[in-house]
Amino acid sequence: MINQVRIGRQSAIRIFAQEYSDANLPLEGVGEYAPSFIITKLGAKVNRALFGGVIDRFERREGDNGPTYSGHLRDATGGVHRFQIAPFQPELHADAEELLARFESGDRFLMMMIGRARWFESDDGGIFTSFRAEEFTTVERDVYVNWLVETSAATLRRLDAYNLSLIHISEPTRQEAISYAVFCL
Repeated sequence: MINQVRIGRQSAIRIFAQEYSDANLPLEGVGEYAPSFIITKLGAKVNRALFGGVIDRFERREGDNGPTYSGHLRDATGGVHRFQIAPFQPELHADAEELLARFESGDRFLMMMIGRARWFESDDGGIFTSFRAEEFTTVERDVYVNWLVETSAATLRRLDAYNLSLIHISEPTRQEAISYAVFCL
């Protein structure tokens, strides 16, 4: 009998749309259960994320395997988080239908979502990012503001680590130790 170790679920990080959409370094996991990541220019390793914004687009498309929902959440940076709800996620379809009815009636609302990172590489090497929704909910303004504050703090930590890494790279003969972790945030 082969002893297989299943890797646990990755934590969802908070990330703004602009940082995620600019990510361009995929890191594929090796093995059946190994996680894959997209690495942002600030060094965030994204497998799952908690993101939010105002619903900007939402639609349903019928396919051979059932409906697929796709949409955009626009966050405070002006960037857009693209997301999909797949046909193999029927547990999310009833809630997606409710959101679709609200959206089509002209209602615009704040949402928070946990999603699994997805990316597509074009023939010319461009990387296009999106999320596959795992959980989502509509939220009130104070919940969204709290997410903005926490996401801003996480982004500032990544910026600090990035800046420290540049100091270390630009001063290779520096004698004192510098603590930095660009790819460990």
